[in-house]
Amino acid sequence: MIKILDSVMGTGKTTGVFKMMKDNPDRKYLYIGLFIQGEGDGNAGVKGRIQRELPDLNFKMPKNTGEGKLEGLKRLVKVGSNIASTHALFSMFDLEVVDLLVANQYFLVIDEAVDAITTYKNIRKSDIDLMVNTGIVSKAEDGKISWCGDSFTDVEYDGKFLEVKELCALGSLYWYDDEVLIWEYPPKLLLELEDVLVITYLFEGSIMSSWMKVNNIPYSYVDNNAFGLVDNEIVMQTIRDNLEIVVPHRLKSMKMGGTACGVNWFEKRVTPELWVQMKKVLENFVDTNSLKVGEVFWTTFLNRKTKLEGKGFTRAPKDGLPPFLAYNTKATNDYMDYRACMYAVNVYKTPTETGYLSSKGIDFDQDQYALSMMVQFLWRGCIRKGKPMKVLILSERMRDLLTSWMEK
Repeated sequence: MIKILDSVMGTGKTTGVFKMMKDNPDRKYLYIGLFIQGEGDGNAGVKGRIQRELPDLNFKMPKNTGEGKLEGLKRLVKVGSNIASTHALFSMFDLEVVDLLVANQYFLVIDEAVDAITTYKNIRKSDIDLMVNTGIVSKAEDGKISWCGDSFTDVEYDGKFLEVKELCALGSLYWYDDEVLIWEYPPKLLLELEDVLVITYLFEGSIMSSWMKVNNIPYSYVDNNAFGLVDNEIVMQTIRDNLEIVVPHRLKSMKMGGTACGVNWFEKRVTPELWVQMKKVLENFVDTNSLKVGEVFWTTFLNRKTKLEGKGFTRAPKDGLPPFLAYNTKATNDYMDYRACMYAVNVYKTPTETGYLSSKGIDFDQDQYALSMMVQFLWRGCIRKGKPMKVLILSERMRDLLTSWMEK
C-alpha cells in the first residue's frame, strides 16, 4: 500500500520522514528527491541534506562511471546500499532496476509527487506512423503500445527506436488521439513494493494521483501526528498574517480574468498595448514598494520573459541570484530572504494530458494543480520564514485561488 504524507509547506514533513528512517535503520531505503541539493551528487562528491542529517545510514549517490547514473544505481541496489537520487533518474528506471528494487524490497520514499503521466516528445509524428504502418509496434484496445520489431529478424533490435522498445517493455507508452504517445510511469514498482511513502502537499491536484487512479493503484493518507508534524492550521495562520496579496488600481482596470496569462492567451490574445500595461504594473509594484535588486523574484513563461522584464527585476545583483525563476520551481531555499514576488502565469496542465486522463475516466482538477504549483513557488520567498511578504498576481483566476486557499 502506498502511503501519502500530505501537509502544507513548513510543517516539517521531510524532517519527520528522516526521523522515521533514523529510527528504523534496518530497512533499505531509496530516497527520491527533486534536486541534487537534497540528495547529493555522487560524481562531484557533494553531500546533500539526507547525507548530512542521516550520516549513520550512509546514503549513497549513484555515480556515472561511463555507463550512466542508472547503471550506478543498479550497482548500489545489488549491494543493498541506502540510496538517494533524483526525480530525473527515477523517470528513467528500466525493467532491470524495477525488478532489483522489488526483489530487495526497498522502502521507497518519494519527496514531492512525480509527474507520472506526460506527453512523450522524443519522437516525430511521421516516425509514429511509420512504426504503426510497418508493424514495428502494435496498439491494444486500451491504447498501450507493444513492441513487435524483434519478430522480424533473429537480430535483437538496437536502432533509432531503441528507447521506444525499452519503454514498451515497461508498459509505459500509450497511444492517444491517433497522433501522440503518452508516457506513463510503469506501475509495477509501486504495486509490488511493500512500503512506498510519498511526501507532498495537495496530492489530489497532482498528476501522480490521477496516474494511480488510472492504474488502480490504492493509496491512503497517513496520520501527520505520527511524524511529529506542526499542525497545518498553525502554519496557515502564519501565512495569513504575513502574506499580502497586492492588487494595484491599474491591474483592477485591466481585463485579466479567464485564461489571462495562460500559454495560449500570451500567444494569441495579447495586444502591444497590453504588453506595455502589464510591464508597467510590474515596474510600479517594484517602485511603489521600494524593492531593491535582490528583494523581489518573479516568474512568467520563459518565452515571455523578455517581454515583461523591466527596471528592478531584470539583472541579478553582483554575485547574486537572478530575479527570474521558472514557474515550476520547487525545493530551493536560495530566495528565502526575498520579501516580494510577482507572479505572471496562469497554470494549466496541457489539454493533451488532461484529455488522455479524461479518456481513462479521470476528471483532472486543474484548480488544485494550479494552486499547488503557485503556493510551492511563493514558498521560495521569505514567507517560508514566517516573515511579511508581498505578492502581485496578474491572473485573476490565480489570485482568486490563492485568496480562497488562505481563507479556508
